[in-house]
Amino acid sequence: MGKYSRLGKNTLLVFIGNAGANGLLMLPFYTRWLSVEDYGTTDIINVYVSLLLGLVTACIARAGAKGARVRRQPTLVSESAPS
Repeated sequence: MGKYSRLGKNTLLVFIGNAGANGLLMLPFYTRWLSVEDYGTTDIINVYVSLLLGLVTACIARAGAKGARVRRQPTLVSESAPS
């Protein structure tokens, strides 16, 4: 199997998994067990999670970028032999 056909197969599987989990597989749950108020509650939770996730990942990226910019000072090593 070539690497491009493997990439295509894996991409298709990820697409099907994401589409099913986000919409098709959860649709019976949303329509049968949730009331109108519950739709609002789940939407608010989704919004807060998205905002918090964005803040947390931005902080991690910023910390990684800062860590990459910081250079350690070389330690001074005495070249003379101990007496």
